[in-house]
Amino acid sequence: MDKVKIETDGSDGHVPPTRKARVFPWLVAGVALLVAFVTGHEHAHIPVLSARTYMALAAFFLSAVLCAAIWRMILRRQEKMEAGWRRKLKEMADAQRDGATLAAIVTSSDDAIVSKTLDGLITSWNPGAERMFGYTAAEVVGRPVTALFPPELLSEEAGILDRIRRGEIVGHLDTVRCHKDGRRVDVSVTVSPVRDAHGVIVGASKIARDIGERKRAAGELERHRLDLEARWPNEPAKSPPPTACWKGR
Repeated sequence: MDKVKIETDGSDGHVPPTRKARVFPWLVAGVALLVAFVTGHEHAHIPVLSARTYMALAAFFLSAVLCAAIWRMILRRQEKMEAGWRRKLKEMADAQRDGATLAAIVTSSDDAIVSKTLDGLITSWNPGAERMFGYTAAEVVGRPVTALFPPELLSEEAGILDRIRRGEIVGHLDTVRCHKDGRRVDVSVTVSPVRDAHGVIVGASKIARDIGERKRAAGELERHRLDLEARWPNEPAKSPPPTACWKGR
């Protein structure tokens, strides 16, 4: 499929005919023979034929030319149809290759990539989501995505879906989701509308990134700051001196 190749003439994208019916030489030969037969019968001692015979011969040649022209039209139409099918096959091969690349990216991503309907039902679940939330695809596909929500955040999904229906993108929403074992997972969520071939919004795709380490580091820094303030309450906070960037030699 990947080696489909289309050869065009560079003008209208059609494949140049490869089986041309060469009618013109036969037409010239037929007309020359007919003229020679009509005008040279006296010198060549060819018996004079009746007008009906000449009309029959002319009708025969015209029919032959017409049949050849029709046959050529059929061949050209067939070649155009074959060219169209080859283009479609190439487009299908390109789409399959792009789809395989996208599937590989989704499968290998460490982020949770989930798709859902406009009713909030999960339709796809990548391995990153399995690692992040502990559920397999078989356990969650077809279930409401709110199964991952803490009770106090259930109303969050309605607002997200309303924005998706309006064609908006919900970007970098820091929130909390639940793991299968009951613990809470701090995530940053980006939700985008999914459109069909006609541009109609039919669902949403969600990318969730685990920000637990980042929040824990921020919490440690905050606790360290509060501890310093508690030890030296009268000392104003001083910014550390700027450090020079390392310059490569």
